[in-house]
Amino acid sequence: MKFKLPLLFTLLFTWIVGGSLLYYFICCGAAGALGSVGAATSTTAAVAAKKMGGALLLKDGAAFSSGANGHFRWPINSYNYETPLSGDINGALSDGSKYLKDHANKSLTITGWYRDTETNNSAFSDLGIARANIIKGLFVNEGVNANQIQLASKKVSDVNYDKTYLYDGVDFGFNTITASGPDTRLQRIKNDIVGKPIILYFNTNASNLNLSQSERQKMTDILYYLDRVNTSKLNIAGHTDNVGNVNYNIELAQNRADFVRDYFKSNGITLAKMNTNSFGPNQPIANNGTQEGRAKNRRVEVTLNN
Repeated sequence: MKFKLPLLFTLLFTWIVGGSLLYYFICCGAAGALGSVGAATSTTAAVAAKKMGGALLLKDGAAFSSGANGHFRWPINSYNYETPLSGDINGALSDGSKYLKDHANKSLTITGWYRDTETNNSAFSDLGIARANIIKGLFVNEGVNANQIQLASKKVSDVNYDKTYLYDGVDFGFNTITASGPDTRLQRIKNDIVGKPIILYFNTNASNLNLSQSERQKMTDILYYLDRVNTSKLNIAGHTDNVGNVNYNIELAQNRADFVRDYFKSNGITLAKMNTNSFGPNQPIANNGTQEGRAKNRRVEVTLNN
């Protein structure tokens, strides 16, 4: 069978164009699709890497630098980081402590991270301050003067969290201490808080503690004052209503005072800065003959003394 020449050219042209188009869609199209998937995967990996934490760095310009490959990790809603810390993190913190001890004109600001959706079970105004204060304790335990450490907090986005942990959780920044006028914050705390009991209430036979936001803000101020006034102390006194045996109530009041002391200790306030005692039912502030009065008498009074 013989083909006419024009028909043969038409078939040949169709075969070439069709093959070229097929090759393009199979190879180039697939490559483009794979490129898009690769880009998405890369973005997801970057987010995942962020959540797995970065590198800890303590740096004061060209004067000092020390770091670690790892960082802190905090269970959500907790102001205590997960332990144990890696050796290089401890090494970086030790280096930073030595730098501060050798340079009394330097201060370190520790900024703790948090997000609004976390539950604040700390004694302080937000979880960021509470987390920063726990890290401050690591420096103080190395012999750093608490006056050289400032606390701050900042909200961060969900990219730093997974379902269980906050990763990294603190920033560090060095500053040079310069001569300044009177510390107005110290004076305000002295006027507003020193010598004025903060009253914490308990239910019958209960020793759990829930602070209001106002009480947490006062505790943040109290911590600032305790760090800067060497003679200052917290006096924690337990009280009960008159229901039940007097000796039992004295013991119950002491247990409540000790509970508050231990709660503050877990938040980074040293035991040397706190005293506890118990008055049981012996110092009522309301009428024990009424339910409302008894509720007011079941209390712990926390007083900042100069």
